[in-house]
Amino acid sequence: MAADSKRMLLYIVLIASAALALVACPALANTILAAGTPGEPGIDLDARAVGMGGAALGLFDGSNVNGANPAVPASYGRAVFSVTLYRGYNSYETPAGRSVEITYDIPRAELAIPVSSSLALSLALRQELNQNYELTRPLEYEGVVVGTSRRKGTGSVYSFSAGLAGRLGERWYVGGVAGYDFGAPKEIYTKEFKEKGYSRIEETLEAAYKGVKGALGAGYLVTDKFSVGAQLEVFSTHRVHETVFTEYATQYEEDHRFAMPWSAGLGAAYVVGPRGRFAADVRYTAWSRFAVDGEGLGYRDTVEFHAGAEGRLTAARKSFFLWRMPFRAGVSYVPWYSTEHGEFAKTGVAVGAGYLFRNNENSRLDVALEYSRRGDSPSRELKEEMFDFYLSIVGLEAWLGKRGRED
Repeated sequence: MAADSKRMLLYIVLIASAALALVACPALANTILAAGTPGEPGIDLDARAVGMGGAALGLFDGSNVNGANPAVPASYGRAVFSVTLYRGYNSYETPAGRSVEITYDIPRAELAIPVSSSLALSLALRQELNQNYELTRPLEYEGVVVGTSRRKGTGSVYSFSAGLAGRLGERWYVGGVAGYDFGAPKEIYTKEFKEKGYSRIEETLEAAYKGVKGALGAGYLVTDKFSVGAQLEVFSTHRVHETVFTEYATQYEEDHRFAMPWSAGLGAAYVVGPRGRFAADVRYTAWSRFAVDGEGLGYRDTVEFHAGAEGRLTAARKSFFLWRMPFRAGVSYVPWYSTEHGEFAKTGVAVGAGYLFRNNENSRLDVALEYSRRGDSPSRELKEEMFDFYLSIVGLEAWLGKRGRED
């Protein structure tokens, strides 16, 4: 088989594998705040960006393979396949008690293919909104606990997108993507009574989402060491078909139109010495625009901050792998958009590292561990602690047999 045929076959296999993995793996969020809201916004980041606190909009170094900025694929300079896996340990504390949940997820996968020396095509599958949670409360009647009420969400809204990114001259990057959102998350309400004479009651709400979105991105290399980037994402109205049914029969069906929020961000990155860099982002999301059938829900706009650093001890390929590995650390601050819990924000710290293949550093394994919490104040009725682990597999050329030079 010719080399080009083998390469195209591998592209097809990788795309199919990523799609099957994302369909087969249930999407799970890590916040109880998804109860009664559209859900937690999905992250379009890989483990490298997570390890740097989520800062990604201004990085144009060829290794920034997440989809936060649509202009970034123009900096790859090669074909790239990336898939990110996630595992979370989440602890919730409410007035009704404490619960622990372990979740698994595949938040994103991407394939980027160079069309020319300055133009790249990208295909990505990612989560747009996660609506999974589990909330348990005592069921009371006239001051007496008569059972347990459980409210559980399952599923996510996904987005499949295609984009083009190009390099203009020596310093400008531009890009755009168009995506289709789809998914059918469910919310299950269960009442279990411990008193005799009562039966178990269960009601399920299933919401089928569909809609389109678009995003634009740009980057500018101010100097050889300093770069900046910007991103804008807009949605059309989502059409949502809701079905409510019990264990015995469908109760009703309704159609709604959701006006989704738009978002924008600015980022910057600075190279320090031969092997270090700093990055920082600020992102704004207009959640106040969110409305159901034209009626606003009173959500507030959010401004989030991300900052981090990455460094290596050496770039020599024949050196011991620990000295060649990039090490990362970062911090983040992400407010919640619903006003039900007041000024409720998620603060986090992250660390990470990467294993670079010796034959070709374009291919690597990245890991990141993030610890975050919500509700630090003693007056909070709801508190959360989250330990999240990310693993990203990045690269393609080394797996096709292309070797880099030895230093």
